Amino acid sequence: MGKLDATIDSQSLSYLKEQNYLNIYNKDDYDRLKSEISQMENLSSEILSKKEQFQKERSELEEEERKEHSIRFHLEKKDKKEELEEEVKKQETDIQGIYNTEKSEEEKLNQLMAKKSLLNNLVSYNEMYIYLTDKGKVCVHDLALRLYRFSDEDFTSYEKDMSTTLNQLNDIVRTGKIYYTYLEGIVPDIEQKSTLLSTAIGLAKFKDDVTSMENKFHSIYEEMGSFTKNIENRLMATEILTGSGKDVVSDMEEFKEVFKKVRHESHIPRESATAVAAIVYLSRRYDGTYPFENLDEFRKLTPSYESAAIMASINKDVSETKNKFVKMRQIFSQWGYDESEDMELSSAYVAISELQPEEIKDKLSVIIDAIKNYLEYPLVASTVVATVPVMESNETLDLLSKAYNILENSVPGFERSEIMAAAVSLVHGIRNELITNVDSKAPVINTPYHFYYMPSPFLFPFFMPMLMVQGCYYSTFSGIGGVHPAHIHSVGGFSG
Repeated sequence: MGKLDATIDSQSLSYLKEQNYLNIYNKDDYDRLKSEISQMENLSSEILSKKEQFQKERSELEEEERKEHSIRFHLEKKDKKEELEEEVKKQETDIQGIYNTEKSEEEKLNQLMAKKSLLNNLVSYNEMYIYLTDKGKVCVHDLALRLYRFSDEDFTSYEKDMSTTLNQLNDIVRTGKIYYTYLEGIVPDIEQKSTLLSTAIGLAKFKDDVTSMENKFHSIYEEMGSFTKNIENRLMATEILTGSGKDVVSDMEEFKEVFKKVRHESHIPRESATAVAAIVYLSRRYDGTYPFENLDEFRKLTPSYESAAIMASINKDVSETKNKFVKMRQIFSQWGYDESEDMELSSAYVAISELQPEEIKDKLSVIIDAIKNYLEYPLVASTVVATVPVMESNETLDLLSKAYNILENSVPGFERSEIMAAAVSLVHGIRNELITNVDSKAPVINTPYHFYYMPSPFLFPFFMPMLMVQGCYYSTFSGIGGVHPAHIHSVGGFSG
């Protein structure tokens, strides 16, 4: 038993007890518990002895019952069979009685074992004894990971932050299940159902009415059918456009013009042009123009069409973005990664983030090591969560673990890799991008899935997407070798 040297005021102690973070035992409770525990060894030996006898008696009765059924029952005359049936029933009753007694004794032993564990974990404090509940242990673990953010704040600030975050994650998953069922109806033939799950979670992050969002999504999805036959890219474009805040269907002629320029002036193959056009369309400047010149500039830097589109959509200095992209790509090469769509996309996400490659590489390395236990190709997923600037690596992984557990318990039938991919979609938006200063405790849901800075004459002269939709992660086509398998894998769902 340990001893607590810190000082806790009575009000805080009462609050922690009321909220079920800890239990408090007085001296009498402690002595009573010790007395009960002292009986454990004798009782334990007695129960183990009884258990051996129980098993022996049960085995003998079961064997006798088997013989009655298999031999004597078939050899005896009819008048004897009824007598044997009664004997068999009596034996079955005896066996059940032995089993119940054995179970009862084991329960007593388990209760005493639990009390011994409680005694070992009690901490002496001011003539009292304190014990952390399961809820308290989880709280201590979570708070230890987040102490760098909450060390100067009241405990209730942390408590409220965690409660709000978990409630919001649960709300998103509940709404996502509704969208998932809807998407199964309109996209019945898709091979990878995990793609629908990630899309459903993306839609659930909007605060719009579910029915109106479904109608909007369906209308745009139908329109996208004339631009691409590839379901994944069609879904990606639809999700981006659904979140654009525009009446895309009524304004389809404008999208067609963007698509044409992407295809014929920026020379993006048709298989990728729909998704790229959606990103560019979402990046419409406040003056009504689109960043085609930036797209062409970044196309010279990377063979990945989507990576070029992502970097082109950001209202940042092109030279700065280029330098960050090249530097991050060099780091990946030093780590042993070959040129691939994954490496290009990951470099692009770092390039548009607030972090410099040197600032993110250690954090990213830790996250990759953890996520590779779930995903065969963890690079893009790891980069997406690593670029959240307000959380350290351990806190990021802890939140990802919580999202994974929520999804695992809510949407059965998916592989571990698919659940992890959806968890990445669930948590990446942890900060509110509609503010000028970093808010380290901004809740998840305040940030739209396709978040962008609002136009401001002082900060951002036009809408600026900050992090693109997760659909960018599961493209089946790329500028690197045509069909690119590194985002939809045989191990299950998006694993990029």
